[in-house]
Amino acid sequence: MEPTVFERRRLKVYVAGPISKGDVAENVAKGIEYGKMMLRDGLAPYIPHLDTFMFGHSGESEWNGLLEWDLEWVAASDAVFRIAGESTGADLEVKVARSLGIPVFFNYAMLVDYAFLKGLTGKQKVRVP
Repeated sequence: MEPTVFERRRLKVYVAGPISKGDVAENVAKGIEYGKMMLRDGLAPYIPHLDTFMFGHSGESEWNGLLEWDLEWVAASDAVFRIAGESTGADLEVKVARSLGIPVFFNYAMLVDYAFLKGLTGKQKVRVP
């Protein structure tokens, strides 16, 4: 039987950016767009914008609960990518990432360069017997 080949570790990127301020649909679309770019470039994005499909937005207490959940994903990430735009939650996510020593990127090309230099773009192959 041939060994299975799978893609090795990818850079885990938390996508931080506006969701509920401004046009929610536009904000979600932008988060998804960056997530697709990251997948194409061999990264492993976590896109909190997709939470709106599971939970919607029904108030501040729910927002606080989702933010607490999102901060767990920030802490588990290798990097944070900050989409431009006003966002109290994304600003807090950046602050937490920095306090944990997690690099934060505001420029997409710099994020991809960082992943490449770390060898975390999913391009490495591993054979499993």
